[in-house]
Amino acid sequence: MTASSSARQWRAPNPEFAKVVQDAFEKQSAMALLGATLEVCEPGVVHIGLQCHERVMSHIPPAVHGGTVGMIADSAMGFAGLTLADVGEQGVTAEYKINFLAPAVGDQLIARGEVFKKGAKLTVATAEVVAVQPDGAEKKVAMSTATLIPL
Repeated sequence: MTASSSARQWRAPNPEFAKVVQDAFEKQSAMALLGATLEVCEPGVVHIGLQCHERVMSHIPPAVHGGTVGMIADSAMGFAGLTLADVGEQGVTAEYKINFLAPAVGDQLIARGEVFKKGAKLTVATAEVVAVQPDGAEKKVAMSTATLIPL
């Protein structure tokens, strides 16, 4: 589970961050309902994969529903923030914005969440969602930003 080389170099304050994220991901029934998987978990970076299947389609197949795209983007950003949380700290999304760039059509979607700025009270994260085509090419389908609050 490794991210791209363009990711910032963050230091996780909790040495057990990967286990914390994995446990939280497994408890999030929404991700299980979709069939999403945790693909990458590094300090400040989380990628979530989702096979495109009929349960996640919009009313115009073969496009994945925008709410589903938003869900995996939000989760990727939130879990990226969780990788940098202090021991015992959790967090929630206070707000997020998503721009849809193209219909989410492909074999798989990948939401790549990354912490942009970590603060004591607020963390800002970004995500890009790509659709992986049958030939392996990636097409950007959405970009998102979120404000996360530690609890």
